Amino acid sequence: MGRVLRSSISCLIACIGLLGFELASALANDEEKAHAKEVVQEYLKAVPRLVDHYGRGRGTVDLKEYHRQPPADMTKEQRKALFAKVGGFDAFPEEVSTDAQIDFVVDGPRRKADVRYAMHKKPASLKPVSEWVDTKASHIRMVYCADGDKSFIVQWKNDSTAPTVSAFGADALDDHWLKQYLGPVSEAPFSTGLPLTEDFKLPKFEPIEATDATLDGHRCTKLVFQYQVVRESSDKAIDVHAVVFLSPEEGWILRRYELARGMVSAPQRTHLVGTVEYGKVENGFPTLKKLTKTFFNQREVYDFTRVEYGPASDGDFTITAYKLPDIGKPSDGKAPVSMGPWLLAGGIGFFFAAIGLRLYSQRRKA
Repeated sequence: MGRVLRSSISCLIACIGLLGFELASALANDEEKAHAKEVVQEYLKAVPRLVDHYGRGRGTVDLKEYHRQPPADMTKEQRKALFAKVGGFDAFPEEVSTDAQIDFVVDGPRRKADVRYAMHKKPASLKPVSEWVDTKASHIRMVYCADGDKSFIVQWKNDSTAPTVSAFGADALDDHWLKQYLGPVSEAPFSTGLPLTEDFKLPKFEPIEATDATLDGHRCTKLVFQYQVVRESSDKAIDVHAVVFLSPEEGWILRRYELARGMVSAPQRTHLVGTVEYGKVENGFPTLKKLTKTFFNQREVYDFTRVEYGPASDGDFTITAYKLPDIGKPSDGKAPVSMGPWLLAGGIGFFFAAIGLRLYSQRRKA
């Protein structure tokens, strides 16, 4: 009986100890999440000053895009295994697929990127980058301008041709390349591809923990959080685990981010890493120096060779600066005329005229 009693007491003590440990762990987790939420709130307070400073200025960026391609004879399963392994493509040589210079101007929501290509290639199946299709000749220079209903995209096919308008108005704002070039050069200090403030609004956003960290000699706050992204093509929700390094002493600028599929408890693999480097301090904030983004077998490097902060002029965002007519300019104080209704009316008119001519012809034959 005594042995059974002692055994029962030991089990009871062990259970109490386990419950106490679990309770302490739960309390610690709650404290970590509470601190992480406080950090998020402090960051949100600082964002307006970040956006106001970095969201107004101009500069020049040298862009290089690199790819690592596996051999063309590699099976689909082997390539899939490489994607699943972080750094799996490091075994293959890195080749430049895009080499360009970007002159940019940003002023709040108005942004412009003037891209001049030294080389621009697009994939040709699974061939090495050196064998990709060279598309530089089709557009050696592109200007992407986001300015509400006056947004536009202008291109030059070669040095001797006149510029042509590729898109104007809302159609231009939907262009993939406009977002591709304007985002990194104007939002790097506060964006992981989306501004952090937008990440915080995504479904199932949850801050996990915030700890002190040192990154390249800079004291930072390491913030861990998770959220969901829904693919428009499939309506499938993807869990994302994110780690960002913020510098409170430098106005909460972003210095590094790591995004992985899967939640914090079991992230599958890191699929996007970004590092932002800065130079001298101007008006209380360090100047953008370099942005490096690595995505699986692709790496983009933006070297900021010239940066000036301050408001831009209206002339920086006009299509007339490229010797093209101002498509959206009002005439005699009236609103801009849209050609769509007139073209539609003309099309309907021609349609009925064609029917009338056909009926007239049939009657004459009768």
